[in-house]
Amino acid sequence: MLSFPAAYALRWLAGSVVTIARDCADAVGAEDIADVGPVFLPDGPALQLHRNPEECPTGAARATRLAVCCFGLSLSAPDERRILFTRLCRTSGHTLLLDFKSPERNLEWPAFLVFSPLRHAVSCGHPEKEGGMEGVLYRETSRFTILSRHTLMGGALCAVLLRNRPEG
Repeated sequence: MLSFPAAYALRWLAGSVVTIARDCADAVGAEDIADVGPVFLPDGPALQLHRNPEECPTGAARATRLAVCCFGLSLSAPDERRILFTRLCRTSGHTLLLDFKSPERNLEWPAFLVFSPLRHAVSCGHPEKEGGMEGVLYRETSRFTILSRHTLMGGALCAVLLRNRPEG
């Protein structure tokens, strides 16, 4: 279970994606934004959010919905991720994922090291076996098409905009 300081820090980090979520929703023509957690974006006038994709207004079609998922890859077990991905593809046309990333360039190592205690707390000490966000998405290429990628917090976090393929 996450400690209170780690949960608070994750919520603060998720709040930094509000502008990106709004911009991504505009870019893909999303009418509704569903915040599927597990760390929820802060409420406020900047972004109209629904906490459950199934509870979005009935007039909105799957294709016009953007799902936002913060830290769902690092906080979820592989079985939970498969269920999450199936749900995302069924209920929304696009997904914005925010999660920790592995450093790819030398300039990203300082941010990686600064956020390492939080990453360690989130993973409950388990080493990263999946290859990070990119590794998980690579294995799920039949479900998603990557549209754009945004690096945040000096390279410690990554937001990836995906087009969900319908479940078939």
